[in-house]
Amino acid sequence: MKEAVFIPFKPGLITPHHITTIGNAIWMFLWLIDKTTTEKEMDGDTCGIVYYGRPVSVRKMATDLACSERACRAYLIRLEKARYIDVTRTKAGPIIYVRKSI
Repeated sequence: MKEAVFIPFKPGLITPHHITTIGNAIWMFLWLIDKTTTEKEMDGDTCGIVYYGRPVSVRKMATDLACSERACRAYLIRLEKARYIDVTRTKAGPIIYVRKSI
């Protein structure tokens, strides 16, 4: 049995605004918070850097989240448009930063 892991997030995330904005992408958002390895200051915010700033394959995300790659891409776009994350796209996969991670 796996050991329990606690993923910190701000209680303010559970509001009608965020619930409707994030929708089903909440699982991707929580997955990204869980995969945050370091923090850095970007544009006046503390951003969480996912996997030390290495590209993450969409296939890996889809496997971990038990959904399609198409759904993962849609979740990333939704989170990026709503400014929950910043994404740099590379051939190896997206490099992802979680905005206001702390």
